[in-house]
Amino acid sequence: MKQLRASQARRELCRYAASFYHRGWMPGTSGNLSIKVADRPITLAITPSSVDKGGLTPRDIFLVTAAGATRHGRASTRPSAETAIHLALYEAFPTCGAVFHVHTVHSTLVATRHVRRGVVTAKGLEMLKGFQTLAPRATPEIPIFPNIDNLDDFARSIKRHTRRLANVPGFLIAHHGMTAWGRDAQEAEKHLELLEFLCHYLWEMGDPARGSVRTGSCTGRAGTVSARLCGGRARPSSAATIGHAGADRAVPAGRPPSRG
Repeated sequence: MKQLRASQARRELCRYAASFYHRGWMPGTSGNLSIKVADRPITLAITPSSVDKGGLTPRDIFLVTAAGATRHGRASTRPSAETAIHLALYEAFPTCGAVFHVHTVHSTLVATRHVRRGVVTAKGLEMLKGFQTLAPRATPEIPIFPNIDNLDDFARSIKRHTRRLANVPGFLIAHHGMTAWGRDAQEAEKHLELLEFLCHYLWEMGDPARGSVRTGSCTGRAGTVSARLCGGRARPSSAATIGHAGADRAVPAGRPPSRG
């Protein structure tokens, strides 16, 4: 995909941030979005930390390199606290052109319910065709990570678990939300929408491990959902043990604000 100029990327990030904010996906100052503008060195335009995402202007957007150099942005703010995670995804997936992290209700609910299982799966759903990385009739596995306040560990784990993240371009985080990426911003948005649809579906279907279905209009199962235990418990060295924090994220009830 053709990369956007930095000025175009900054405008696009403002547009997407406003859209997600008005959908209720980036409440408060939560969430972070980036678009890659150069490969050598990797350079991305990224949203600021601790700023309302519903009213961003191009002046608010930072340019950041893999070496940590920053340009633009306002002097009173700083790049997203989760910049290292964005950089890790761009390094792990060279064709990745945009990374979006948001805080939707259903992704948070599903991730929190099934975090000890480490993954949720869904098959037989028409919407799965939107993930063009999947083979026909594939059963995608969506990784779920616990919400651990260690950004450096998360970024390093991205590189260790590239294969696990390759089939479905996204993951869920318990008590937190979800991240998705794509070849460009439009595809990253599509993948967010597909993940949120799957999470909404999974939540309405209830806990598949117990065979329960939530109240409502479901009279049968058009698709099959399942949750797989990671050996019966979370594995401390697996990808299911990584998470991230920052001031540009929503803070779960009962927890103090995290660092920015």
